[in-house]
Formats: sequence, structure tokens, C-alpha cells
Amino acid sequence: MFKISDEFEVVAKIVAGVTHQLNNVFSIVDEISGSIQDTINLGGNLTAENLKKKLDKISHHSQRGKVLVKSLNRFVHLRDTTFREIDIIELLEDFVLLHSHFINQKGFRFATCFEEEKKLVFCSPFYLFYACHQIVWNFLNIKNENSEIKISVLGSADSLKIVFSTILPKESKSDFNELIVSLGQIVSSYNIGVNLKDEEPYATVEVCFIHNK
Repeated sequence: MFKISDEFEVVAKIVAGVTHQLNNVFSIVDEISGSIQDTINLGGNLTAENLKKKLDKISHHSQRGKVLVKSLNRFVHLRDTTFREIDIIELLEDFVLLHSHFINQKGFRFATCFEEEKKLVFCSPFYLFYACHQIVWNFLNIKNENSEIKISVLGSADSLKIVFSTILPKESKSDFNELIVSLGQIVSSYNIGVNLKDEEPYATVEVCFIHNK
């Protein structure tokens, strides 16, 4: 049964993951800037070329930090409105970025297949993110030899759907099916449908939109 604490758990996990990534960004920037400062203080030879390389690295990681913060900001505002029209491509791009720490930690990788153009649907943005999170989180907790989670966006207009797919061991399929049924009951009130397709050896989960405009 769904509890309000489940929402907080998702938010806590995402914030913790982003905090870890931002800490890495700050550590790298601090290390590079410290290296520049040490060279100057010790009277070392810091050529214009070497300085540019170091500053480029600082700029690269600073931009990475800004992108993370921007995605996190969009995520925390998903709960502002229960229903609205959203671009699922933007949401999925944020989703992939905000889950990258967990994916790397578990030895998985995302393989994404969706166009850059907007794909608009009418639903609850938070519960769409929540449904995607629960699917991927449970994929990550399944021990298998495959380390790839495929995410695709298929269809157009009223038939849009997000498809998640990974190899699933036979012994895990019963429990996973129960989870998807339970998840579907939770998100159905928010214009979101969840269906599990057993395509040996893959488990494919489709997230569709029940009353898309």
C-alpha cells in the first residue's frame, strides 16, 4: 500500500544522489584551483597553455554542477501542481541525470532512445517521475549479468508511452510483476498506466498516459 512516506523516500534518494555528485564537482574544482595557487605561491612556471587547460577543466565541471542544480530544481517543483501538461523528454533527461550516481554505483548504464523534440502529455509530473523511479530502482536491485537499462519513447500524440527494458532472471519475475501491479494501482489516479510485458529474457515495462490531451 502506498504511503506518503514513499514520496519523501524518493525525494531523499534523489537529493542524496545529487549531493554526492555536487560534492565531486566541488572537490575537482577545489583540487584544480589549489594546484594553480600552489604553482603561483611556489614561483613555478605556469604557462598560458597549462593555465588555459586547468581553467577549461574548472569551467567544464562548473557547468556540470549548474546542470545538476537546474535538473534538481525542476524535480523539486514537480509537486507544485497535481496535473499539468509536461514535456516527457525534458523530464526523462532530468531523470537520467539525477539517477546517474545510482546507476554507476550499481554497475548499470542507461541506453536512451528518444528524440530531442518535445513530447507533451497531460498527467501528474511528480507521479510520472515516481513511476519511472520505482521501475528503475527495482531493476537496479535485481542481480543479473546485464548492466543496461533501455529507455525509449514510442508513439505520438494520444499514444505516447515510455518503455523501460532490461534482462530479468526468471526467479525474479513473480515478485517484479507484483510490484508493477501495485505501482499501476498507485499512479492510475494520475493519468498514468503501467504495464509489464514478459519478452524472454527481457522484462519490458510500458508507462502510458490514460487521458492524454
